[in-house]
Amino acid sequence: MKKIVFLVIAVMICASSATAQIELTWKERWIPVWQELRGSFLEPNRFATAFDFKPQWYRLEAGYGGEFARISTVAIGAEGLIWSGLKAFKDFRFPVQTADYFFGAYTIFPLPLWGAENLEAWRMRFRISHISSHFVDGADSIPANRSSEFSREFVSLEALFDQSEKHQFRLSLGLKFVFHQVQNIEQRFQFPGVLDFIIYNRDANQLFATLSSAAGPTLANYSAGITFRRTLESKNFADLYAEYHTGRSRYGVYSDMKQDGFEIGIRVAAAKELEKEK
Repeated sequence: MKKIVFLVIAVMICASSATAQIELTWKERWIPVWQELRGSFLEPNRFATAFDFKPQWYRLEAGYGGEFARISTVAIGAEGLIWSGLKAFKDFRFPVQTADYFFGAYTIFPLPLWGAENLEAWRMRFRISHISSHFVDGADSIPANRSSEFSREFVSLEALFDQSEKHQFRLSLGLKFVFHQVQNIEQRFQFPGVLDFIIYNRDANQLFATLSSAAGPTLANYSAGITFRRTLESKNFADLYAEYHTGRSRYGVYSDMKQDGFEIGIRVAAAKELEKEK
């Protein structure tokens, strides 16, 4: 009987030690960063230029986000993005019509999946953010008291599933709550989701299709597109993409208007390492 008790205790100690070792290994290789999917519009780490066939504007996008503190496996950061709609005239004149500003704070943290063969974790992101839109002096006219009518704040919680190595897809799903808006344009509860389905993946090249319900700053905004991605020697990447989008305008001062159409664009962004090398 004593031998059995000692054997059980020994097994429990070994199991506990093994679990602790697995957890340690998981924490060592897990990095709290967010792999930004191309179909998600409110992602700051990019510089992009696109031609929007409706309203036949060029759009410039530039932003940056990064962590300023890390506590164990949790990252805390700040982010900002601006995009502008430009008309195109001859003699290389591009009067800026609108400017939209997005900024906020975020935290990225793990949600462990216990019981899996190898311990893994979903990447979770919580954001609190502000967006405002303004007419700019290149616009044909600036209605009185209209420049700051489009403004809102929201919180969101999203999960990221990156299965690009095993199952050839990347997926993000979330819940967004708009707790304040100057004009009641958007529904308060929203469900942003983006799927990248990788068609071709070899060496430094990827070809993937994207479906999105978060294709604009104002939901609902849907898109379907195809992207060719080239990873550069610097580990950054360049995208050439074409998409069809439907929903509200991406320019906040016109967000009460429905605007469907095609767009093509070039996007340069920094690649993010999701896991350390094992």
